[in-house]
Amino acid sequence: MSAEEYITLLEENLIDKDDYQRMLELDYDGIDETKSYDDFVKWNINCLKEYSKEEYIFFKVLCQKIDDQKLGQMDMESCVGWDTYCLFFDINKNLILVHPR
Repeated sequence: MSAEEYITLLEENLIDKDDYQRMLELDYDGIDETKSYDDFVKWNINCLKEYSKEEYIFFKVLCQKIDDQKLGQMDMESCVGWDTYCLFFDINKNLILVHPR
């Protein structure tokens, strides 16, 4: 895959503008509150561009699993499980998986 194809894959699986706004409203400390959604998208693209070849492969598989609804998460406190909904890079460049509301 080309770099542009990975960016497209990121954009297809990135948290959407409404959910980004919700994170701002709830004061989620994992993002820069001064950034617009467009800046947030650019941040995520830049984080992805720092990946190694092996990390790109991992990212592609992860996105395929999200698209196929074959990547779940479970809350240890309630033991409730969810399909992974989307992803994003936080302020520390950690890749964050998101479960739906």
